[in-house]
Amino acid sequence: MFYTLDEMAHVQTHATEPAAVIKCFNLESHAASRRSKFDPVKLGFSPAAACQIERATAQGAEALYVIDVEAPLTGIC
Repeated sequence: MFYTLDEMAHVQTHATEPAAVIKCFNLESHAASRRSKFDPVKLGFSPAAACQIERATAQGAEALYVIDVEAPLTGIC
């Protein structure tokens, strides 16, 4: 399943495993910091499960997670 956190962050959940990938986009002409918030239950995860966040700084637990990530410059075609 695909979910939109905001216009620059999307989530793709795994079809059979309790896992997901958050994709952060950067359309600016320089690297940018991004902050996104998500509720794991709204993404289909158990309310009792703790999220393990990799490659981003995260705060929160259970009902709401806040992630901060540095989004490098990406090419625009």
